[in-house]
Amino acid sequence: LIGNERHYAVRAEYGPLVVLGFKGTTDLKDYITDFDLIRLAVTECGQQGCAHRGIYSYAKQLPISLNTLFDPDKGDELLILTGHSLGGAVAQLKGFEAYDLFANSELKSFCSVTTFGAPAILDKSLKAKLNQIFPDYS
Repeated sequence: LIGNERHYAVRAEYGPLVVLGFKGTTDLKDYITDFDLIRLAVTECGQQGCAHRGIYSYAKQLPISLNTLFDPDKGDELLILTGHSLGGAVAQLKGFEAYDLFANSELKSFCSVTTFGAPAILDKSLKAKLNQIFPDYS
């Protein structure tokens, strides 16, 4: 486990593959995050748009740093970001972060994002950008 009892992810290694799974909604604070429905103007990977304020703020404040969990210099080659519910929404946002951190490396298709029951947290422009970066996004 990475993080603390409120904010955590699970890191699993399978050779060069690293899977990061983010927890979903589990307590009252998470529900408050889920219901902070105001749209927030943001820019991700050069694309302006709007995102769900509660979940966007939650994801940005997570004490989980991708550049310490996934290190191409140590043999990590593939990254899967996944989660259910709130965790799936976090995985989407961490996908943008991963692209910003690693897109200029030698890894061409280094990352995928797979979510389960994730809420719609991105407007059409950011959703299109996520689909452009991760064509197999599901």
